[in-house]
Amino acid sequence: MHQNRLPAVICVNDLSGMGRASLTVALPVLSAMGVQCCPLPTAILSSQTGYQHYSFLDFTPYMREYFEAWQKEQFSFDALYSGFLGSEDQIAIVREIAEALPVGTPFIVDPVMADHGRVYATYTDAMCARMRDLVKEADVITPNITEACILTDTAYTGEAITGDTAALLCKKLAALGPKEIVLTGVRTGEETIGNYLYTTDTDQLLLTEKPLSVGRYPGTGDLFASVFCGAKLRGESSAKAVDLAADFVSRATAYTAAAGTDPADGVLFEKCIHWLYREGEFHE
Repeated sequence: MHQNRLPAVICVNDLSGMGRASLTVALPVLSAMGVQCCPLPTAILSSQTGYQHYSFLDFTPYMREYFEAWQKEQFSFDALYSGFLGSEDQIAIVREIAEALPVGTPFIVDPVMADHGRVYATYTDAMCARMRDLVKEADVITPNITEACILTDTAYTGEAITGDTAALLCKKLAALGPKEIVLTGVRTGEETIGNYLYTTDTDQLLLTEKPLSVGRYPGTGDLFASVFCGAKLRGESSAKAVDLAADFVSRATAYTAAAGTDPADGVLFEKCIHWLYREGEFHE
């Protein structure tokens, strides 16, 4: 890599004009962390789907042509990071991209399918099966508990699971192929939320706990995965990346709750994004 070139990541996700989620989260977060975010949109929406009215443009017919243009220019990328995928075809396209990149290119999959025990309305059984196939190709995955249960065909029993249950889930996920599992959104107490990191190389499970904020906001999973990706690409360990991502989401959601804004608008991360700067990052 040229000494002045920033690490670049292909970010496959949807783009919503209003409501902080997906690419409107990943772009500024990765940029703030000194990483070039190269978006490959899966759909273009006027707003995230938590609002009553929104327009939707499916970008699937253009995704292959979009990536092929990058290939013709011989652009180089340092990682592939995928988020919400809206169809079996989109999952197949992401798999094709992963296979087209040079061997060893890190592949981070946030398997956005479900939450709080429920599969998203747009997800079919066939799509869940295809996501399981995609996860097999990933180096790191960042599922919540519901997604982890779907991927491993495990009964969902809630967000408050024991460390033993978390370890079992992570090992089942690792058996599919990923080297590292980040199990997110575990309720570890009345006022705490945890994230587990399992690494196959060490067979160790590490818990990171942070204060739980009041309220539920769209895009917190996108925030977590984007900060994690940015931290990894600027050279942090996975343990440090999980801690940084968890801390940012916890503090930014607390700030948002105190501001009292409409939850559908998402987390007010713009006011908090300077927390992601590394000292001296943007100074000669």
